[in-house]
Amino acid sequence: PMQTLRERMAAKPSLCARAEGKTQRRVGELVHALQRRGVASKEELKAQWRRDPAYLMREATLWMKRGHEHFLERAWPRVVANALGEENAERDSSSARQMTDQGARSG
Repeated sequence: PMQTLRERMAAKPSLCARAEGKTQRRVGELVHALQRRGVASKEELKAQWRRDPAYLMREATLWMKRGHEHFLERAWPRVVANALGEENAERDSSSARQMTDQGARSG
C-alpha cells in the first residue's frame, strides 16, 4: 500500500532523519505521538497498532499532499495489516487451503 501513497506524499519519510526535519511540523507531530506512548521500536509500534489500529493515522495524514489525505485514510487498514504481517498470514493460510483442497480433489 505504501507504494501507491508515495507519489501523494508532500515530503519523503527520510526527512525525519535529517537536521532540517526537526523544524517541520509533520516530523514533530509524528515524533511526539511516538514519545507520548513510549514507542521506540518496531515491536512497540506493532503492539500499539494491535491495541489501536488508528494510532498515527492523524499524524501520517500530515505527510500527504493537500487534498490527498483520503488516499491514506482508505489505505490505512492495509498499511497497518501489512506492518503487522497479517496480509502475509492471510495469504499463507489461503495458499495452504488451496493446497489442501487440491489434494482432496486429486485423492
